[in-house]
Amino acid sequence: MSHYLAAFGCLLLGTMRMNRKEVPAEAKDVKKRSSDTTIFFSKGKSKLVSYYNEKKNGVDTADQMVRYYSCRRKTYRWNIRVLYDMIDIAALNGYKTYSAFNKGDRINIRISFQGN
Repeated sequence: MSHYLAAFGCLLLGTMRMNRKEVPAEAKDVKKRSSDTTIFFSKGKSKLVSYYNEKKNGVDTADQMVRYYSCRRKTYRWNIRVLYDMIDIAALNGYKTYSAFNKGDRINIRISFQGN
């Protein structure tokens, strides 16, 4: 399956058994090294991992901003939880839109925006 995925550019990450033929000979020779050594083989990051690391910053920032002034309450009903998330995202989008048009304001508009 890994060869099939590799044909489409998908890579795998994980641990392997040492008796596999794909494992380099340096990693298989356990007798030639002491027990307190570690061997690490890396081929570098794939394009997919690099792309994810570039783009995740915006999502992390949005999650952090939503957490500061969230309207979320404890509930066991999934539809209410989705509603709270939608309200949080709508408030964040409104704040970002307001901030884009009013760049000169120095006060923390978000607190007053959430309060209204």
